[in-house]
Amino acid sequence: MFVQRLDLTTGQPEWVQVSAEGDADDDQTSAVSQLVHSSLYLDMLHDALRNDQYRLGLERAVRPGSTVLDIGTGTGLLALLALQCAKAGAQDNDLAARVTACESFLPMVKIARRVLAANSASKHVRVINQRSDELSVGMSPGQAAGGLDAPVDVIVTEIFDSELLGEGVLPTMRHAVANLLKPGGRVVPAGATLYCQIVQCAKLHQDFMDPADLLLRSTVQFPHDQWGKWPLRALHLDALYPQHLLPLTEPIPLFTFDFLHPPGPEGRQMQTQVPAVRSGAAHAVVFWWHLYMNDLAARAPDISTAPAWISAGDPACESSAMQQQWRDHWRTCWTPIVPAFDIDQGGMLTVSARHGDVDVYVTCVPTSTRQSGMGQHHLQFIRAAGLQGRVHAAVLSDDPGFVVRIAAQPGIDHVTLFLAAQQQRQRVHKLASMLNLEHKVTCHNESALGPNPRQAQAGQLHAAKPYITVLDIAATEKQLPWHALRLWMQAHALREQGHLPVTPFAPASGRLMAVGMCLPDLHRTCSPLTSVQGFDLSVCNAAFGVAATAGEGSSLLGPITPRLISQCGHTVQEVTDRACLLHVQFEQQPPSEAVEGSATLRWRIEDAACHGVALWMDYTRSGTST
Repeated sequence: MFVQRLDLTTGQPEWVQVSAEGDADDDQTSAVSQLVHSSLYLDMLHDALRNDQYRLGLERAVRPGSTVLDIGTGTGLLALLALQCAKAGAQDNDLAARVTACESFLPMVKIARRVLAANSASKHVRVINQRSDELSVGMSPGQAAGGLDAPVDVIVTEIFDSELLGEGVLPTMRHAVANLLKPGGRVVPAGATLYCQIVQCAKLHQDFMDPADLLLRSTVQFPHDQWGKWPLRALHLDALYPQHLLPLTEPIPLFTFDFLHPPGPEGRQMQTQVPAVRSGAAHAVVFWWHLYMNDLAARAPDISTAPAWISAGDPACESSAMQQQWRDHWRTCWTPIVPAFDIDQGGMLTVSARHGDVDVYVTCVPTSTRQSGMGQHHLQFIRAAGLQGRVHAAVLSDDPGFVVRIAAQPGIDHVTLFLAAQQQRQRVHKLASMLNLEHKVTCHNESALGPNPRQAQAGQLHAAKPYITVLDIAATEKQLPWHALRLWMQAHALREQGHLPVTPFAPASGRLMAVGMCLPDLHRTCSPLTSVQGFDLSVCNAAFGVAATAGEGSSLLGPITPRLISQCGHTVQEVTDRACLLHVQFEQQPPSEAVEGSATLRWRIEDAACHGVALWMDYTRSGTST
């Protein structure tokens, strides 16, 4: 199998092949360890409400002596809870293998088995390293390691992502209910309902979208039925409310899913008209779901990903599910409306939605459209880089849309881009063609370029026009902030080969900065595990990259992860002075050896806890300007 590992030097993800049998080399072991460390299992296990509601749901569904299948067991916590319910009033000898747990990811299978052993449950819970749709009933152990002796009484699963369907709960439950569950059996959870709401939030467009997509969608006319074909994005939207986000409609129920009778693979469609409860610009559709453990008709959900403003204004949301502590493994989702449009209070909007097995799409169309003014945020970097006048820009970027944004500026005569991936080059050509910019863009296959000795000696590639080398410094939430340092090294390598001239860089320099942070919510969800629902899960700590205690005078360094500060919890505060760790001049040659830097972070808030260090890059356009 392949797992993704984050290269901490470049900030780029890379894929590493790992043996399914677990005989990995050092690189493979590092990749698997990093994948487990960066997973959200630790956060899930610290989610007390999630764990409580699953325990209550299993107590209602599992009878003494029941057989249970836990699909996607992870650490085995739900299997232990199911076993605890099945043990009530039953003889210990009757419990052998009453619970079966399946898990497709081998490292988690090993962790689950360690957890079961630590809680003296190994002989009662059988863990199978297979997907549930690979299981069947009545097969002997010699025929298949994943055979079940008989259909089970109860199926429990927690394969829900922030989008609800993204981890495949619908096809999983279709197969499991039809093939692995007894007639009259029960499933936990029983079902879920998906909701949406139209909101005004220009900041979502400005800070969380690729400006090339905004530029394209605002320039090229698309059919209305394609407006909603954007992937759902998970975000802690409470961080934007109420300063930047204004709900424009009431909550809109989209689909209800009965996991005992899941819909077919063709999915479903719906359409409804809703009035705007206030005037504003429709920038996005916000999504959340309610999860019901045992009764889909219950007045209040057991678990919900609804944003805070929903629970504050809806009397039906007074349950504990709406009094949720901050968590990271489930967030509210959103999808953009592009182009944005203005709507008056009382104006009607037509909302159409469809879902398949793993995705949800929504379109929102007003009865009369007034396109909302698009922000010019994507010009800020270009202006800061000094791209004024008639210039030729050589662009170093991993983002095919970045070159199109620069080429669209009236002061740019031509843009040259270097990309190794054919798919990225094709997207550049497609975007440029759709925006009638193909005459301004040249895209080279970086991996196919060889040395150009004549140009390398001359040191100049351009004619009389001004020339500038642009590094794409914008980092997404999935990139570490210093990824531009790799582009700097790439640019100098191309210059030495004769493919880039000796020209000014934009930006001219960068500084790696650090500050101590108080992040109580994030710290709580990343702290070492001890007892969870009465079970010892401390054996998971090493696998999840946390330790139970630190030695006297020492500190524990957790994994470096790309994360927006606004997405780190309700309470976020700087508790030290800011300090510079490294200073890089991009026009200078990159060092041939590793460079180290250090700084002392001086406390500036007494009695405040420091839970981590935030790292970021500051860039300067020239020697003095920021």
